[in-house]
Amino acid sequence: MEGIEDTTWSPDGLDILERFESYRNLVGRAARSLFSDFCMQHFTGRKRVVEVGAGTGFLGRNWPKEFNGQWIFVDGQQEFLKAGREKRAHGKFAVGSAYELPFGNESVDAVCGFASYDVLDDLGAAVEEAKRVLKPDGLFFHMSDMKANSQLLLKNLGYSLLPIEVHGIQSADCNTEEIFIVPFEKLHTYYEFMLQNRGHKYDSRRKASHFFRKLDSTSYFNAKLLEQLISKFGIENTSASKMKGTFKGARSEFQKGRYAPYGTFAGYDGEFRVRIGLKYRFYHAARILFGKAVQRFEPHIRETYAVYCAMARKNA
Repeated sequence: MEGIEDTTWSPDGLDILERFESYRNLVGRAARSLFSDFCMQHFTGRKRVVEVGAGTGFLGRNWPKEFNGQWIFVDGQQEFLKAGREKRAHGKFAVGSAYELPFGNESVDAVCGFASYDVLDDLGAAVEEAKRVLKPDGLFFHMSDMKANSQLLLKNLGYSLLPIEVHGIQSADCNTEEIFIVPFEKLHTYYEFMLQNRGHKYDSRRKASHFFRKLDSTSYFNAKLLEQLISKFGIENTSASKMKGTFKGARSEFQKGRYAPYGTFAGYDGEFRVRIGLKYRFYHAARILFGKAVQRFEPHIRETYAVYCAMARKNA
């Protein structure tokens, strides 16, 4: 999650963002490949882009160098923007709210978010505000590479009055929550069962677990965002898809220096995964026996990076 005004960040929030970024940097070349393909497909000429909930600016800093427009980092957390400046993110910085962007009507070419809109209480109002500042034919897009915040799902489920169970924790630096709900079609038999076993509270709750169905907060957020985009921009102007970037080559200095020795595969799609292949095992054994003499034979690493991207274009 990137910083945005609806999130309650702990005092070490900046350290949390740094940890997320360290995972992304391990597949940084695959991420830049994905961003480059997206930019070439959807951006032409000089563009004015506003990133909402920019955090420390990972997206803007890794946007292709061929982009010759203006990138504006907007966030409600001033310390995140300060860190972005220190990381030499190129562009302008502005403290602002997703619900009240500091720009005039139809004044920007694109509004985007990077793992940021899932923490908003009022997704519809934020999408409406993005539409307000977009020029005709302007582009909105939101990319997410991690598990969505579950608070939006819990808030909406609270209105349903259906039985809910939440296992795990949800905080700015950790999201292990699993949400379970009794579907409407099982509600009657569930309440009958609980009434029959009301004298055995612990045992009845354990036995009632088969009534519950696990919900996916990421799928829920993606569906709600797509629903809002269709509502504001029209179904013909809205799309969503999973996108993947790849890279194959020598290990980067970041991979060598901080997380060595990594093998022949590194992937990030919400969880970081590493695989050490057979070639790398032989190479590692040879390094032990022969030292740096075999360094030029080091196997290439393959990076993969995946995001879910929802986008919409404003009518011209």
